[in-house]
Amino acid sequence: MSTKAECSSFAGVSEWHASTPICAQFGWNGALVCVRALAENRIGSRGILQLAEALKHNKTLTDLKLKDSEDSISSFEVILLADAVRANTTLTTLEISDNCFGVKDLVPLPDKLRSGASLAKLKLHEENLDELWSDDVVALTKALKISTGLTELNVEGMSIGSRGVVSVVKAATSHSSLTKLNVAGNKIEPKGIIALVNILKADTTLKFLNVADNELGLAGAEAMANMLETNTTLNSLSVRGCKLGREEIIPIVQALEKNTGLIELDLAAQRHIGATGVAALTKALMKNARLNSLDVTGLHIYPFEIALLAGALRNGIPNPTDTLLTVAKGKKYQKGDELPSPTSYWHNGSYHDDADLLFESLMINESLTSLHFSRKSIHLENIRPLTKALEKKSALTVLDLSGNRIESDGVAALAALLPEAEGGPPSAAQLFQDRGQPPRGLRRLALAKALITSTAIRPLANALEKNSSLTALDLAGNFILSDGGILFAKVLKVNRSLTRLDLGEVHRSECVPELVEALRVNTTMTELKFTANGQDQDQIDFLKEKMEENKKLRWNILPLILLPTNLLRLEWLPCHQRELKPRPKATLVEIPMDMREIIADFLHNFL
Repeated sequence: MSTKAECSSFAGVSEWHASTPICAQFGWNGALVCVRALAENRIGSRGILQLAEALKHNKTLTDLKLKDSEDSISSFEVILLADAVRANTTLTTLEISDNCFGVKDLVPLPDKLRSGASLAKLKLHEENLDELWSDDVVALTKALKISTGLTELNVEGMSIGSRGVVSVVKAATSHSSLTKLNVAGNKIEPKGIIALVNILKADTTLKFLNVADNELGLAGAEAMANMLETNTTLNSLSVRGCKLGREEIIPIVQALEKNTGLIELDLAAQRHIGATGVAALTKALMKNARLNSLDVTGLHIYPFEIALLAGALRNGIPNPTDTLLTVAKGKKYQKGDELPSPTSYWHNGSYHDDADLLFESLMINESLTSLHFSRKSIHLENIRPLTKALEKKSALTVLDLSGNRIESDGVAALAALLPEAEGGPPSAAQLFQDRGQPPRGLRRLALAKALITSTAIRPLANALEKNSSLTALDLAGNFILSDGGILFAKVLKVNRSLTRLDLGEVHRSECVPELVEALRVNTTMTELKFTANGQDQDQIDFLKEKMEENKKLRWNILPLILLPTNLLRLEWLPCHQRELKPRPKATLVEIPMDMREIIADFLHNFL
């Protein structure tokens, strides 16, 4: 009798006698290759005897896991199991974990494993231990020195400390067969990490290394970085939960610029690595063509930073369905997925939550050009730190603070972001040439419903009289009133960069004649919005007509004059020939570009 089953699980068998027929069957079964777990059971001494006897005779079983047993395995039972493992020629994976044995009972197992050359994978785990006795570590070390076929060693959660881990790893790597090593959760200190990476620095077989939930410290991080710069065979590294801050993370990510082996890197569950750490990681990934899977779960990373990280990773991934970047539990990006915009960010926090972290990113990140704070996501006390960050952020062109409490102090701070134009207002030729260039300086500012009064707006109006970068300003929903309208009428007489202005409700119409006079000389305003009580319809019609003229000038006439591909000629005929009949043919004279610029500037500034 035989069965086709290749892998079985016997979790939840409540009593020892239930295991007897199971063990009797797989003792001679010709197809069973894996018993995933005799888990959460009470198999007792008789069950262990049956299991040991079956192991001696079974010729197909490769994987055996004894986990979460309610009965501790005694030292005598461990010896029986070890004898069976030694006699078995097919078992390659053995897992004994989670309270299956007491500390003192661990010693016989590795002692018997010395001659178990076929055993390739060994996992020992006991999460309730504070530390292993030195005798246990010595016994395990001796066994690993003799065993020549071990490829995977997992001592996760054993809490054996730096000395224990270093001793075990040194023994396990002595035969150049180990490919996977998991020493997570072993209370390794920085000095232990240094010793560990010194062992692995020249290793040419290890592919997978997990040092999660240990303490690297700056010294351990630097040692890890040195190893990564020279080691070319390690494919997967996990430093999850190693309490890395920005100082510790930077050496590791900088090493990625030179590393040519890593494919997977787990940086999850660290302290805040800061914008500096994210920027260093992005820079490294752009230079590293090998790494294609990164886990940053639990790190405070903004959407535009996610886009930068994922974009940098995409270069080395051939398969569009491969996981690219893991940013949270259940939130993964693949190569073909749509990413957040790397140039725009909408902040939806509550008041000033995480504002300092965001401002730091603004000073570091060089791609962000558009920043939007949703209603009540930033507080008045954050405005000055924000403007201080933006002073160093030349790439930002759009800032939306609508719906936040800005008030007079905030307006004054924002006005400082609008520098004076160098050499006076730009000429028409300069504005035309700049249309195809990346914008410089803040171009659009939205301060709608920001509790701004006509008095508070004065610093901003004064700044706009000399500024030549801002093209759009939204002040709707504030208390600008007629006084504020008069202030901006004065601005429009001299400003040659603003094209859109929304003043919202100005209540009384005293400012409308002032705005009309301003538009008579203004050639750039194409969209002026306001509402006023008792406004004169003729004045409103004039404003609409003038803005249409400005649109034609901006988008039709000036390009016609200044576009180099357009050939402009002047028809010239002497005065004394103009009255002759038939009229002589005029001479066509090409207008040079410098003369065309003068004409355009005249139309732009004075027409």
